Amino acid sequence: MSAAERPELVLLAVQSSAIVDHVALVERAAILREAGEEAGSQRVSHAELERLLSGRPFTSSAGGSAANTLRGLASGFGLRCGVVGAVGDDAFGELYCAALANAGVDTARLVLQPGRPTGRCAVLVDPEGQRTMRTALDGAACLQEGDIAADCFSGCAWVSLSLYALYTPGLAGAVVGCARLNGCHLALHLGSWELVRRFRGELRALLTSGCVRAVFCNEREAREFAADEATGEPGCAEDALEELTRLCGTAVVTLGPRGCVARCGAQTVRQEAVARVECVDSTAAGDLFAAGFLAGLTQSAPLDMCAKLGCLAGAAAVTVPGADVSPAAWKWAKAQLSLLGLPQSQTPASQSDSCPGWLPADTPD
Repeated sequence: MSAAERPELVLLAVQSSAIVDHVALVERAAILREAGEEAGSQRVSHAELERLLSGRPFTSSAGGSAANTLRGLASGFGLRCGVVGAVGDDAFGELYCAALANAGVDTARLVLQPGRPTGRCAVLVDPEGQRTMRTALDGAACLQEGDIAADCFSGCAWVSLSLYALYTPGLAGAVVGCARLNGCHLALHLGSWELVRRFRGELRALLTSGCVRAVFCNEREAREFAADEATGEPGCAEDALEELTRLCGTAVVTLGPRGCVARCGAQTVRQEAVARVECVDSTAAGDLFAAGFLAGLTQSAPLDMCAKLGCLAGAAAVTVPGADVSPAAWKWAKAQLSLLGLPQSQTPASQSDSCPGWLPADTPD
């Protein structure tokens, strides 16, 4: 599809390797016995992934941080968005493409790589909702620097990028260059504290590129960003928030069950999490938080509203197993608007008809 034929999008998210999540409910003892340790994410072989799933019922859906955020933006908030990435020429690649397309995500910029498998992840969820992820990416389809064409982001206002892109040499730089060429704002997700530690220099270069307008991280990632360069001791999340705001304009630190803190310029907002929510599965809670926050940010909503929408979307995510938030969960989230001080509203009078039912009618377009 040529650039002229592509619809204008609010946001494009870069996911270098498409991933299909296989979510299985597993007792904690079994996770410790079979996966070695609980929580976190580790790379495994395809054979190891099959062993972990063997004999267990599981559900499969499009996974990966970018895909999770995009589905939230499209199906939860009604925003027009798309994915840039690589997918294998196999059944799992077909599942990935179909899942995103069915959620309303534009998949025209996905690169099909014949002969390569699609990435897969076993997501083992214990009875408390904690997830243990084991990802198989050996030989998987992967976006390369040369796949980012000059017009890749044309007609798009925002580009979302994870620090995981730094594993592919040149890819993040190509994304920044293309975003600048097309006048796009960049939203950067730090991904994990290990990434912040490993790519500290590259992260600094990204943050000073002039393209990054918003940064998302959790508390541990923030502390790693603010770590003492001489000793390596983790720093203070508040210090990280201040510096990230200075570099990018808007910075958000998620605090799990304690909500989030967001800063833009001199304004700081602290938002509590939605109360009395039963956590079924924490998979993609951070990704869906980002979807809610970005839904407000891309529509020029006030900072406090962005934070509240993020917490609502994150709460919806933990009420269901896996990363695919159901229509019932989205309906529940919208019903919580009044509890967080947000007015129930009608669709904004805008040409894009963005964020139906979430933002007040007087929110700037």
